[in-house]
Amino acid sequence: MRQHIMTLDDISLRYQELIDKTDAPKIENLTNWGRHRLFLAKYFKIHDGQYTPHRIIVEFHARAFALDTTQAPDFLDQNNYIQWLQQQLSHE
Repeated sequence: MRQHIMTLDDISLRYQELIDKTDAPKIENLTNWGRHRLFLAKYFKIHDGQYTPHRIIVEFHARAFALDTTQAPDFLDQNNYIQWLQQQLSHE
């Protein structure tokens, strides 16, 4: 069963879980957008018909959030990425 992110604090736990997971695709072999997509699809409900390479719509607390991945820091920059995602999900 997929483990969704329930709180903003869960983001850092799930991030580390994905980085440490050995059966996941090699994260370093993915593009930055691929890393975003993998993480978001694993831990959030994604509105599949409504995403583009620049925008991914995720559901968090029964609300839809349009994330502009062109504004996101590099996924592998852990602190900045987590901070960015937490800020995005606490707005709107």
